[in-house]
Amino acid sequence: MKRVISILSLAALALAASPAWALDCATDADCNDNNACTLDACVALVCANTPIMDCCSTDADCDAGEVCTANVCVPDVECTTDADCDAGEVCTANVCVPDVECTTDADCEAGEVCTGGVCVPDVECTTDADCEAGEFCVGGVCMAGGDNSCVGLCGGQAPGGCYCDEACFGYGDCCEDVCTACPTLPECCTPDCTGKICGDDGCGGSCGTCDPGFKCEDFECVVCEPDCTGGKICGPDGCGGSCGECPEGESCNLAGTECQECEGCAPWQACDGAGGCVDPAGVGECEYGGQWIAEGCFGIDWIGCCAGTVLYYCDDQSGACPLGAACLVALDCGATGAGCGWQEQFFMCVEGEGQPSPDGFLYCDHYECTPQCEGKDCGPDGCGDECGTCGEGEACSEAGVCVVATCEGICGEQSAAGCWCDTTCEQWDDCCEDRCEFCPDVCGGDPCEATCAGVECGTMDACDCGACAAGFTCTENVCVEDVPCVPACEGVVCGDDGCGGSCGACEAGTVCEAGACVEEIVEPECTTDEDCADGKKCNANGECEETGGGGGGDDEGGGGTCATGDSVPTAGLVILFGLLGMAVLRRRATA
Repeated sequence: MKRVISILSLAALALAASPAWALDCATDADCNDNNACTLDACVALVCANTPIMDCCSTDADCDAGEVCTANVCVPDVECTTDADCDAGEVCTANVCVPDVECTTDADCEAGEVCTGGVCVPDVECTTDADCEAGEFCVGGVCMAGGDNSCVGLCGGQAPGGCYCDEACFGYGDCCEDVCTACPTLPECCTPDCTGKICGDDGCGGSCGTCDPGFKCEDFECVVCEPDCTGGKICGPDGCGGSCGECPEGESCNLAGTECQECEGCAPWQACDGAGGCVDPAGVGECEYGGQWIAEGCFGIDWIGCCAGTVLYYCDDQSGACPLGAACLVALDCGATGAGCGWQEQFFMCVEGEGQPSPDGFLYCDHYECTPQCEGKDCGPDGCGDECGTCGEGEACSEAGVCVVATCEGICGEQSAAGCWCDTTCEQWDDCCEDRCEFCPDVCGGDPCEATCAGVECGTMDACDCGACAAGFTCTENVCVEDVPCVPACEGVVCGDDGCGGSCGACEAGTVCEAGACVEEIVEPECTTDEDCADGKKCNANGECEETGGGGGGDDEGGGGTCATGDSVPTAGLVILFGLLGMAVLRRRATA
């Protein structure tokens, strides 16, 4: 209940018990004692400073569990708003707790569970380590592989010979479970453009492209504002256009602020100031490798092309392209010691020197290849041509040097020119021309005769060296005598003898278990009437039988009783079957 203090009461109180330090006053302001917990008033020219109930100046003025805040005692809590907590925390029930997505599974969507404060799919596994030995985690499910399974072998070949990569769809040699085990393969993906105008369809394809002056953001085409600020006079404007063109023989510098003398640059390249053409800095990683370097692809398609050991291709399939619907990608294969060349369907980073496509195409239009023939007499020059040809009787070595292709002194071996001087070179069509001259022992007649010398059986270097006689098996090209099988029937009376025979058979009514004949237990057809179909009941033998006539209706015999005659009464039948059942059970028990 609030205490109401009237002005007259204050005056009386002030006159009766005015402290010695009270001052005469004209207004309430003259009575300010700088104490927030007193009510200051000027009454009849005398100051009255009356204590205010429930007011505090320090925590000591409050009860246990309270603190003094703004002259008011409040519960002592850690926080009241998120601002009271440290970074990464939120205020929950006056306590600072980590700012996490969830604390229990109930905080997550259906099909998710709360793990470490994050909602994750409720799956059997996330990595192979979550599965049993011999199993792999595929799409959140532990799966076991096999000879013709792609489980755990995506991108490779199964032991049975079928494949688990993108190329197998073209060759028709995929394993049957390739899409189940490798759902991320493009051919296994189902495109989804629902609600999308542009960008990625989820399978490496496109849901559409945007018109000039627009760019793709969140799968929608939005207006793109060209940016030529900062003194740019040339180079891209960020929306597919240009801030200006340089005169012939000059190229824009990287900053776009100056045209410099630099010939032979591609439209997207800039001049480094020293006469060299350089690609712009990468904007972001492309999911197929490399860096996005420019918006638009300048005539380069998805198949790509090579500029020395640098691979260029157009990523017009990815909605993640940060510059719009189509981006030029550069991948420096040479940085990892690889080359750039054709492989199967595209240009990509390859081992060794890259080869052109089947139609002879290899280099990008802007690239001027410099032949690499220093120290070489022959072989490829790195630009699709040869450094020279060798004379008659010579062959080009791997080092690009013309060497004499001879077998003199190296019978059974490979010459420096790469041809062979052995017995099998005829099968591979890689014999040196003078093999028969210098190595007559391996030349002429059946080449497999020399290959199979000292070999008892099997194949050797593609030669059939014969088979073993009956009773022998070929093991590592040696005939080994077969060991006769000894039946193992000691301590058993029935079952397999380990050599394809039998240790004995059991009598009727018994079965063989662990080498012994035991009584065959036949499960009853029923144990109660409920186990039988309608109109049948379970008899004492555990068999379902027809119930017959009778019931609750009026019988012709009158009085609701069954007619008498030669037939056995129902009660008698029950007793009879019961006795028979006991007899059968007794025989089974004493057999």
